Amino acid sequence: MRQTSTGALFGWVFYLPLAVLGIPWQMLVIVGLIDLLYQYWVHTELIGRLGILDRILVTPSNHRVHHGQNDYCIDKNYGGILVLWDRLFGTFADERDDEKICYGIRKPLHSFSPIKGNLHYYADLWQMSRAAKGWRAKLGVWVAPPGGWTDEPIEHFEPRTFTRFDVQTPAPLRRVSCSRVRSLALLWSDTNCRSGIP
Repeated sequence: MRQTSTGALFGWVFYLPLAVLGIPWQMLVIVGLIDLLYQYWVHTELIGRLGILDRILVTPSNHRVHHGQNDYCIDKNYGGILVLWDRLFGTFADERDDEKICYGIRKPLHSFSPIKGNLHYYADLWQMSRAAKGWRAKLGVWVAPPGGWTDEPIEHFEPRTFTRFDVQTPAPLRRVSCSRVRSLALLWSDTNCRSGIP
């Protein structure tokens, strides 16, 4: 399952007030695991709308909106298990039948680097923060909704004209990858033969 690599660096901040209130760390770990396991089933297109459950729980239908880059999807549906929080804070948006969701980020990454993939947005925020005028706008880059630190609306997204970063894997990288997979397969089969596992 895809998890943010920076979650361990920053995620604890959100649990700190609960720990200060005296909630045992074991409870925080268990709740975190339940939330993580719940995420497994909501990442699919195989399950459509679920009626009344769509109004109470995070379901595949309303979680698809969270991953969309369509205009109506931006900054929506953050709930982990209960959609109640999004409804309460005004960040809920229902999946639209007349507009197919285009998943991903609006600015293609143009890189295979996992480091760039995990940290590029922080670099973008830093650049926007440096370019913003005044301390409120600079702070707004980090804590306001997308585009909330300017008086301008966010740029319109047109799914029909969007092109993903889709390049052919360079031949040397393909050869190295195939070589590693072959080596792992041979190592695995050799280990199993020695241990008597078929």
